[in-house]
Amino acid sequence: MSTKVIVAEMNVLSTGYSAWFGKSVVLVIATGKCHVPLRCSIVGESAGEVCIYINSRWKINLRKQLILAVEEEAVDPDGPISGHSGYLN
Repeated sequence: MSTKVIVAEMNVLSTGYSAWFGKSVVLVIATGKCHVPLRCSIVGESAGEVCIYINSRWKINLRKQLILAVEEEAVDPDGPISGHSGYLN
């Protein structure tokens, strides 16, 4: 009986990222002392990992403990920064 309760709790805990499935997002990832933004699409989730695609080609399982934030990627119709290129001079 306790096994069913544990499984049910895991299912509830593992749905935190389901609202982001299939959307373009920016994950803020902790790498050492740095916080790195990562553009990707979330496609799946388990109890301890989130499955993402980077550039629709690379499938990666990322540990949830590394994810600090999730933001939906805003798309500007004129380009990345009001019609300017994404590169800074």
